[in-house]
Amino acid sequence: MEKQAYKNLLEKIERVHQEIIKLQDPARQIAREWVTTQEAMQIMRCSRRTLVTYKQQGYLVPTTVKNKDYYELRDIKELLENGPNKSLSIQNQKI
Repeated sequence: MEKQAYKNLLEKIERVHQEIIKLQDPARQIAREWVTTQEAMQIMRCSRRTLVTYKQQGYLVPTTVKNKDYYELRDIKELLENGPNKSLSIQNQKI
């Protein structure tokens, strides 16, 4: 098997494994995928002002639940890896 094909197969197996874990305990997985403003600041090692700037410019778009913002870990990770990119922003969701 080619080296790249083998790596792709391993990545697919890992994704399937992660999905199985999510199905086993969905409530716990949801808790891990969303963070509060304070947790987002700690993860990103930034100030509240910087987080607000990212929010205002559309780099991070929180979901608001009862006037409290929650950020997806995936979005934070993407911002940290790729830097600000407005094309990644989505509409603000309120619940």
